[in-house]
Amino acid sequence: MKTNQLLAGVFVILLIPTSIKVFAGGVDYLEERPKLFDGLISDNIAVIEIRKPKSDDSGKPSVGKDGKPSLDQIVFERSEKEWTIVSGPFAGQVKARGTDIESRILEPIGKIEASASTIILDNADENALAGYGLDDKSATILRLIDGNKKEVAQLIIGRSAGGIDAGSDATSGTYVRRPKEKIIVLASADFALDATEDRWVEKSVQDIDEAEVVELHLSNEHGEVAFKREEKKDWQVAKGPEDVGAMRKDEVQSLLSRARSIVVQDFLVGQEHPKHGLATPQVQVKVKTKDGKVHLLAIGKQIEGKQQYYAFLQSNPRLLFSLADWDVTPFQKQPKDFFDPKKDPKEDPKEDPKKDPKESGEKGDPAKGNTPKEVGDKPKPAPGDKPPVGKKAPVKK
Repeated sequence: MKTNQLLAGVFVILLIPTSIKVFAGGVDYLEERPKLFDGLISDNIAVIEIRKPKSDDSGKPSVGKDGKPSLDQIVFERSEKEWTIVSGPFAGQVKARGTDIESRILEPIGKIEASASTIILDNADENALAGYGLDDKSATILRLIDGNKKEVAQLIIGRSAGGIDAGSDATSGTYVRRPKEKIIVLASADFALDATEDRWVEKSVQDIDEAEVVELHLSNEHGEVAFKREEKKDWQVAKGPEDVGAMRKDEVQSLLSRARSIVVQDFLVGQEHPKHGLATPQVQVKVKTKDGKVHLLAIGKQIEGKQQYYAFLQSNPRLLFSLADWDVTPFQKQPKDFFDPKKDPKEDPKEDPKKDPKESGEKGDPAKGNTPKEVGDKPKPAPGDKPPVGKKAPVKK
């Protein structure tokens, strides 16, 4: 009995290292899946560049007179947590959508695997590269540069998988490769990246925390209206029209929501022109915050042939943009629209105690004998009522 127990214990002891090795091997296999850009740290990326061949009307790559493809190019630069577009007509003036850069570029490029299951061809010739959209005339080039201006990754992006593919190749993802290599890899992500500003630009040009706003001021062709509030108190009228009723809180709240958050329709190339009507704006919206800053939005004339208006922010007057007419309409209200109408005393008269009950629709009480029939009649006193002060009760005979 003791011998059997001893042998069982030895078996368990010998089994433990084997189990650990098998388990560890499984974990290592999952963790050691090779990445195309091993060790890439997205937080270290300071500059991103995308170059993409232009397409002609037929959808084919556009080629210049020198025989080289015509390219669209866009460059992003990171400043703290924000990305700015530093190429094109709005270089350094507009922000890029940081969430799109993270989700469409930085996250997926770090996940591209270079394993037996993702490698399509390990030595593709020129025809194969062209077939997968990875030749010089068709491919999109993505470059990642760190803060020391050193290129840490370059990805050549071809066409999307599926569509013209058949059989086992009919799948999803994007065909990619590294420069100077002819190994074609199928990335699981969709790397259909555009190289034009309109696909990446952040169109929210003003987004102020509602709790930080202490003053609102609106002026337009109808006049001016202003509201202010103190800490943890309701809005008060700072300037408004005469002969109006109470302030409409919902209208002031609506003005606050519109003024603090400005989303443009399009950014406009060029400087301010007299035809824009911004030298003397038709509408001005001022938002003052707790830190004393005044944020001014100026709106000019309507753009000819469009349901849009010229506009700019005082913080960056060189950057012109357009606002949709439905975003401008709330700023074109008359000052009186923020108030209830003033009540007319004639429409809400107070009750006259001397008024004939017949005219007011009131009824007397026959039990007490006070049913006057004509204006001016005095009601008879009910039995037991005391006489008015200063008068004697009638003497009974």
